[in-house]
Amino acid sequence: MLDEATAQAKAGHPQEIDAQYYELTSPEIVGKLAQAAEAGNKVRVNVDPGRLVAFAGDHVVIDEVPDKLKTLIQLSQVKGDVAVSTYPISKQLKNASNLMHRKGLRVGEKFLLSGMNANAGSGENIDAGYTIEGPAAKRLVENFKRDVGHSIGASNEEVYGDKPLAGFMEGDINMGTRGLISMFDCVSGPSPAGTEMPKATNAQQLADIAKSMGQNVSDYTDCSLEEIDSLLKRGQDIPLSAKGKEAFLGVVQRALDITRSPENVAKLQDIDIPTGDPKGTTAIALADLPNDRRAAMIQAIQDAEEFIYVPAFVMTKSVASVLVAKRDEMKAQGKDIDIRVVADSGIYPDGGTPNEGGLKFLEDHGIDVRWTLLPRSSNHDRKVHAKEILTDKGEFFGSTNFSNKGMGVNWEHSGYVKFNPDDEASVSQHENAKAHFLNLWDNESFGLN
Repeated sequence: MLDEATAQAKAGHPQEIDAQYYELTSPEIVGKLAQAAEAGNKVRVNVDPGRLVAFAGDHVVIDEVPDKLKTLIQLSQVKGDVAVSTYPISKQLKNASNLMHRKGLRVGEKFLLSGMNANAGSGENIDAGYTIEGPAAKRLVENFKRDVGHSIGASNEEVYGDKPLAGFMEGDINMGTRGLISMFDCVSGPSPAGTEMPKATNAQQLADIAKSMGQNVSDYTDCSLEEIDSLLKRGQDIPLSAKGKEAFLGVVQRALDITRSPENVAKLQDIDIPTGDPKGTTAIALADLPNDRRAAMIQAIQDAEEFIYVPAFVMTKSVASVLVAKRDEMKAQGKDIDIRVVADSGIYPDGGTPNEGGLKFLEDHGIDVRWTLLPRSSNHDRKVHAKEILTDKGEFFGSTNFSNKGMGVNWEHSGYVKFNPDDEASVSQHENAKAHFLNLWDNESFGLN
């Protein structure tokens, strides 16, 4: 879509590009956004800013935050009509630990709604999404414009929260090599949009990268190179020194000042809405707010008559119970329904998986379940990242994980497409989605009870 937009702009037909992502850190995608803007397209961006709070306890890891902020700074330096914004998590979602978790890309009259982030490796995961046109695309861009409006002029505290910022300098703040290298780049530049960052697997490589960017590792952590090596070998993060924390807060200030600049704000207020002219015959229901998302998910399950296939990044007991209830309802009517769930087998930072309870509940109630067994790419542990419920009638998809936070408090968007048996394209998409799931079930997952 971005390549096509760049080509169209060079041919004298520029379009508007709107990007809203939980993670917009892929050098390839950020670079293509820059190229599209330089070719003459209007580009508007809204991103999740990251969190300054602990996943558990008091140990705060902010490894992804410098990468997110680096994208904003890089895009602000692109020649063209570009404007950037960060969603004010604390202000809008009332809790600094919640997520702006949407994933959407608008190019002209089209909108790609999916569960896929725009970070390195996302394209290698198993995910689900659709390119949408017509009234639904118009509504999605209207929602994007609303979210940008909520983001304009947001203070640091409205983005990250009063308490996390007030306690930052005294807190246990840590980063991995990814975050530190992005910090080096932000402080010394940053590099142009689309630049691939070097990677470090040991302390000496990290020190060499810092030096190449005019930085010193000792300015960011009090750990010696030997101590850094020990931490990395144990898979642990590197604690920031007081000076390192100050450098990070400087990057935060720089990025958010860019979003609040008069020129940037004026551009953010200039977002055009697609015409929304009807396209095709396949209907899609959009799920914007938490109640919408829960209702659409339940409706997708309720409409099914023959099968329900669920590839899930997260599968909690609450959603599993809806699947069991549907099976029991069909059985009471003397009907069978094929329900299968494949859950991602990744481990969370606390050493567990949110899927254990949900899958055990399904197993205990006789529902077929499996765990992913995906081949690793060259530098990425692939995962099932989909938030998908595929049935014989339709498909629920989008950014909403089947978790309590995903269904209830995070800022998500999803859709429920009802396949049209009289529409050749709709039938083809349905068959393709079913084939992808069955391949996952047969060849890239395993049973473990």
